Amino acid sequence: MTDEPGEQGRPTALPSGLRVLCFARLGSPSASHFLCGVAEELCDLGHDARLIAADTRPEEVCGEADLVIVHDSLTPQQVGRIARHRRRHGGYRLLFRHGALQGLDPRVFDLTGYDGVLAASRVIADICLAAGMTPRGWIWPDAADCRRFCRHDGAVVGDVVFIGAWGDQSHGVELRHFLLEPVKLLGLRGRAYGPPYPAAAVALMGEAGIEFAGWAPPDRIPAIFAGFLCTVHVPSRARSRLLPGLPSIRLFEAMACGTPLVSAPWLDCDGMFTVGRDFLLARDGAEMRRHLKALVADPELRAEISGHARRTIESRHSCAERANQLLQICGELDLRPLPLPATDPLLALLRPIDGRETAP
Repeated sequence: MTDEPGEQGRPTALPSGLRVLCFARLGSPSASHFLCGVAEELCDLGHDARLIAADTRPEEVCGEADLVIVHDSLTPQQVGRIARHRRRHGGYRLLFRHGALQGLDPRVFDLTGYDGVLAASRVIADICLAAGMTPRGWIWPDAADCRRFCRHDGAVVGDVVFIGAWGDQSHGVELRHFLLEPVKLLGLRGRAYGPPYPAAAVALMGEAGIEFAGWAPPDRIPAIFAGFLCTVHVPSRARSRLLPGLPSIRLFEAMACGTPLVSAPWLDCDGMFTVGRDFLLARDGAEMRRHLKALVADPELRAEISGHARRTIESRHSCAERANQLLQICGELDLRPLPLPATDPLLALLRPIDGRETAP
């Protein structure tokens, strides 16, 4: 496995393992963090799994593959090119990993020739099936790479940290309501990391007592989380209305790092977490202030929330779990999976969804 965008060439076959390729644009956190972690776990289980740069020609790498996964960070042209290769040459199973709002219109991604969709949520799977984009779908959410995202020891340098993009104007309004105003009114020490924010947004953060610290490389994120008492998750409300049940991968990673998290509203359609145990939910700005004030003041509450969340991630939402679930899917596709004990209730969601039946 490699996480280098330029890596090309045919995978080396393992005597008793599957050869799995994941095409992705590696600038996407969901691709570079999640898929890279899954690939590493598959390698440790005796398979040959690697990430492949989005612009790699399928003719160069797919001939010796057993399974090819195409991430939705690819362009529609790249998605179609791999499908055409599969239709011409066959020899491998082809799945599309779907978690993007812009790709739910069947006119965007033509999935003709794909064996199915690995959907990041039940809602996405249902939309893809209803639109006739795929014959089969499995719910396969994001997860945390617990090897890299774990608890770090470090000096506390602030109260609240936010890692994410400023987004569009609508998301900026939500950030002011759920992050800037509560931090300012409580007089907390805050810091934000992410891609470049508009100058006006940086100024507003400064007025609220939040320092904008720029981009945070993935390998620094666990140490950053360790320096703060809690973190805030603010999903885009517009995106949440269209795709309920689809949290940012940062939520998984914060929980894996043992950082108590308060989230603005989102609907956990797939029952992945327990509100009040894994994270605190703030339905408005006043509730956000109450939760942040409680977490900053109470180390026992912080330990209770972070400990429960970390256990949930390790048992249900780690890249190791997703690797095992992918192997179960491989078995349904007549590939050669390793045995998987059916101990996780989430596995009930992983049986194939088709036009006759939806997941329970």
